[in-house]
Amino acid sequence: MHRRVGSIPRIYCHYCRKERPRFLAYTCNHCKEIFCIDHIFPEYHQCPAFSEKPTEKQRINTTPPNPQTHHPPPPIQAERIRKPEEKKPSESTKEQSTPGKKHSFRITISLIVVVVLLMITSVSATLVVQQTHAGLLTEKTALEQEIAMTKTQIMNVSSSINTSRPHLEQINAEILELLSSVNLETPGDMYQLHDPIFRDVVQFIANDTNVNITLELRHAKEQGMQCAYVVVQIISSSNGEYELIGFNTVDEGMVYFEPTTDYQVFPVIGHQYSDCVQGTPYSSLFDDTITSIVEIW
Repeated sequence: MHRRVGSIPRIYCHYCRKERPRFLAYTCNHCKEIFCIDHIFPEYHQCPAFSEKPTEKQRINTTPPNPQTHHPPPPIQAERIRKPEEKKPSESTKEQSTPGKKHSFRITISLIVVVVLLMITSVSATLVVQQTHAGLLTEKTALEQEIAMTKTQIMNVSSSINTSRPHLEQINAEILELLSSVNLETPGDMYQLHDPIFRDVVQFIANDTNVNITLELRHAKEQGMQCAYVVVQIISSSNGEYELIGFNTVDEGMVYFEPTTDYQVFPVIGHQYSDCVQGTPYSSLFDDTITSIVEIW
């Protein structure tokens, strides 16, 4: 009889009727019945096809054995007492050697199971170590690439700072010059300046022939116009920045002009400076994106 418990098929021993796992059950070579590990030998299950004095032919045929050679019945049946003189030396030797074989078989199975478990554990540990090593190598490569990119960015920023330093020093010098010229003005002159209208600014820019921003600012103030020195900074280090003159008109708001070309400019941070000049009379050969607009009044 067979049945399953979980995923392990189980059977009942034909002799003792105890339930055993299928892989611990064995079939007798003589009677072809299924027995547990305790009754696999013919003399332990009173095998009807086995005699105490078997010949080579008797080991493979199904001749019924002598009833006097039957093994004692299981505990649930009455034991059959045999006289000491009925036991032959060969049977005594066989009964003493058979349990040793049974225990040796059990030890062999246990050793095989232990070896298999050790092999599985070793392979699993090796796979885990290999996966961990591969993950660490990937992280190391990513960190090395990130460090290289950071070094490149630092070098680019350092180079940009070194290139922009002379332009910043020049702007600082011009600001100091303008401040010194403002300090020379009398307090009364400051109140004589006014915000012009857009038409007066256009006429002033058209009539003024100065190409120097400082002279143009001074000339505008001499005519009573409030004006500002404007610095438009760009990304490219080829030019650095553009200098403009600005007027806060009463009708058009803030307007800007180039002192050298008299072009009107509409600067917007993030746009190309060449695109902000009225009519786009020229295009830049480098990146002139506007980064900041500084007004000094």
